[in-house]
Amino acid sequence: MSVVVALLNTVGFLVVGIGDDVERLKPEPEAYLKALDALALPAESALAVEDSAIGLRAARAAGLATPVVTNGYTAGQDFTGAAGVRPGFDIPDQLLADDSRAVHRGWWAA
Repeated sequence: MSVVVALLNTVGFLVVGIGDDVERLKPEPEAYLKALDALALPAESALAVEDSAIGLRAARAAGLATPVVTNGYTAGQDFTGAAGVRPGFDIPDQLLADDSRAVHRGWWAA
C-alpha cells in the first residue's frame, strides 16, 4: 500500500484514506470526515469522486458534492444524490480537473 500512497502523493493527492484507517467502513462517512479533518477543510470546499452507490452514500453523509464515475460492476447502481454520473474513466468525455471544479461550483450554487 505504501507504493500506492507514494504514487498518489506525486500527482497531488494530499490525503489518502483507506479502509485500514477507519473503524467504520463505507457507507459510513468516517473516511471522508477524517480526510476533511486532515485537510482542515469544510465539506463545502472539497469534492469526492466515487464509483459506487455505497461510496456515494458515504461521501454525501459527509456533506460532500460527489460526482460518480461508474465501472462495469457499478453501472446499474442507484446514484440518486450524485452531482453527476459519467460512464467510466476511459471515455472521450473524461472527468478532468476543470470539470470537477465546475461540478463543485454548480453543486453549491444550486
